[in-house]
Amino acid sequence: MALNMRSPAVVLVVDDEPLLRIEVALALEALGCGVIEAEHSRSALVELERHPEIAALFTDINMPGDSGLELARIVHRLRPDVHVFMTSGLEQPSGMEMPEACVFVGKPYAADKVAALIRERIALGPACPEAVRLD
Repeated sequence: MALNMRSPAVVLVVDDEPLLRIEVALALEALGCGVIEAEHSRSALVELERHPEIAALFTDINMPGDSGLELARIVHRLRPDVHVFMTSGLEQPSGMEMPEACVFVGKPYAADKVAALIRERIALGPACPEAVRLD
C-alpha cells in the first residue's frame, strides 16, 4: 500500500533534548511529513492516543521517566501498524530488546538522512499490515 501523497505522513518525535527533537522535526517537515513532538514517554503516549494518524515513532532511548525502549514496546503493542525508530548515543539495544521491525539509529546522526529513512519506511505502508490494531 503506497502512501497517499495528499495527506502527509505523521511522525511522533520524542526526545527530552529540544534541539535534537526540533532538528529531526524540521527535516521531516522539509520532506512533507506532519510532526507531533513530545519531550518524554508519558506525553508521547497521550499524543499517540489523540492522533490515530501517526504512522511512525522516532524516540530517544535515554530520557527521564520511562525509557524510549519501553515507549517503543508499548507503542508496538498498542499500534503494531506504527513504524518504530529508536536512537541513542549511549547504548545500542540488542535485537531481542527491541520491538519487531524496529530500526535503531546511532547518534550522532544526520537529521535529513534519518528523515529520509523514516519517510521511505512509511511509504511502504504499515509496519505490520497483517497485525490487528488493539484499541
